Amino acid sequence: MLVDDSTLAFIVGIFLFMFGACIGSFLNVVAYVFLPGSHCPNCKTPVPAYGLVPILGFFILRFRCAACKTKISFSYPLIEFLVGLGTVFLFFHFLTAEQVVFNAGGIPWSNGHLLGKLHYQSYLSFFSALWLFYTAVPLVLIDLRFRLLLDAITLPGT
Repeated sequence: MLVDDSTLAFIVGIFLFMFGACIGSFLNVVAYVFLPGSHCPNCKTPVPAYGLVPILGFFILRFRCAACKTKISFSYPLIEFLVGLGTVFLFFHFLTAEQVVFNAGGIPWSNGHLLGKLHYQSYLSFFSALWLFYTAVPLVLIDLRFRLLLDAITLPGT
């Protein structure tokens, strides 16, 4: 086998974390901005492209708006980081890296035998938990900020 199990799990975990951080960045926009695109809350100037990189953009901008130098809330990269960690946690709770990488394409395992069939129940559980997690994050953030969840947000699911 070209890659051992722990290295494969680490690589998959890194990609999942980056994916989750990108989703977290989008969920921040949903929860805090309510405007298309990312803008400074103070001067409404659009965030430059290099500042849109999840987590790293906060440090690249040195914790301040590029235009008005107002301090940016630490909650933005914190939510991106936590959503990235949550994505990795949920993945490894329901699935394994080997299960996804090797079963998806029917790639032979180290001894030449094909791994078993896909376990759809594991995937269904993972994607259901991920959907609930990604839905709950902006709802919690909006509730913490405004102490109000609008019917337009919560009733479409009923």
